[in-house]
Amino acid sequence: MKSKMIKNIIELIKDNSQVYNKLIKIDNDISRVEINLNKLIEVIDDYKDFEIKNIPKRKIIVNHYGNPYITAKLCLEAICNNTDLIIGINDLCYSVNKAIVKTINDVAKDYKIDIKLELMNELVLDGYSNIYKVVCLGDSNTYMDFRKNNNFRVEYVPLYDINIYYDSYDFEELANSIGDYAIQNFGEIEVYDESQDFDDVIQCINDDFEKYCSVILSKDKDKQNRFKNEINSKIICINENPFRKFKLEVPSKVWE
Repeated sequence: MKSKMIKNIIELIKDNSQVYNKLIKIDNDISRVEINLNKLIEVIDDYKDFEIKNIPKRKIIVNHYGNPYITAKLCLEAICNNTDLIIGINDLCYSVNKAIVKTINDVAKDYKIDIKLELMNELVLDGYSNIYKVVCLGDSNTYMDFRKNNNFRVEYVPLYDINIYYDSYDFEELANSIGDYAIQNFGEIEVYDESQDFDDVIQCINDDFEKYCSVILSKDKDKQNRFKNEINSKIICINENPFRKFKLEVPSKVWE
C-alpha cells in the first residue's frame, strides 16, 4: 500500500504542475539540462513502501551538483533515516530543487525532520553546529576544499564522476560525446589522452579517493587489462557506454 506521505507529495506536485513546468523551463534554459516532471514523480513514487528507521536523530550536510532527482531522493531518505538535512547545491536547477524541498517539507512536517536547501557559495560550514558529518556527493572539487576543515568529519562519496582515457584520434569524438552527456546529467568529468603517460593516468585516477566510473577507449589489450585490474572505481568500462551501468541512487554510505 502506498505511503500516504508519498501519495500526498505526488498529488501536490501534480496540482502545481504548471508551476513546476515553468520552473523546469527556466532551469533548462539557464543550465541546459533536461528535467522531466514525470520522471521526478516516478523517482518519488519509488519510495511508496518506505520505512522509517528507529535510530537516533542526526544532522548532516550533503552537497551535490544540483540534480533534482537526487535532491528528491535525499529529502525522502533523510526522513527514512531520521536525519536533519542541509543540502548544498551549485546553481544548477536551483528553482526546481527549491520547489522540491518546499513540497516535501510541507507534506512531511509531521515527521519533524528539518530539511534545508542552500547554494554552495552561501554555505559556510562554521555557521552550523551539531553536524554529524559533511558529505560531498560526486563533487570532488568541494571535497578538496571542505576536507581542510578540522571541525567536521568530511567524506567524499562518488556519484556520476567519470574518468575517460583514450589513446588514439579514432576515439576522440566518442570521448567528447561521453563527456558532454555527463555534464548534461550532472556528472563530473576528467579526460586523459594519448599525450599522457599511461602509468601517470592510472595514478591520477586512483589518487585521493574512489571514483564512480572510469572508462578506457583503446584497442591495446595490455592497457585494457591494466585498466581493469589497477583502477579503483565503482564502475569500469572498456570500450563501452558507461551510462548503461549507471543507476539513479543515493549511495547508502551517505547515511552511515
